[in-house]
Amino acid sequence: MTVAESTDQETQRAQHPSSVLADLAGVLEDHVNLAALEAQYELEQARRRFLVAGIALMLGLSAFLLGQVAIVDGLVALFKWPVWVVCLLLMGVYGGAAAYIFNRYGARDPKAGTPFSGTRLELIETLQWIQKLFS
Repeated sequence: MTVAESTDQETQRAQHPSSVLADLAGVLEDHVNLAALEAQYELEQARRRFLVAGIALMLGLSAFLLGQVAIVDGLVALFKWPVWVVCLLLMGVYGGAAAYIFNRYGARDPKAGTPFSGTRLELIETLQWIQKLFS
């Protein structure tokens, strides 16, 4: 776009203020739509994280409780260790497995970027456009 074309567009905007307001309303509508889209994505990610955390917690607790009943007696008989040593060992194993599941599947996708980064970028560009428009 040449300087003359840019000046012609600014002159047309000055002559048609309703066109400027319509453009501004369109840009603001785009911002609202983008923010709504990002909010929906973030809500879905939060739901997924809570679901995965709940599943990992339930699996960890179930594994610990059921594993104690089935394995403690066998390990005590096999190795002649005290019951408390066997319980602590199993608690560490099952807790580690639960932590691994939570860290592996409960984390935010790194390709998604920071939350609402698109909205922030668009808002900055729009504010610069508005300032240029009215200066």
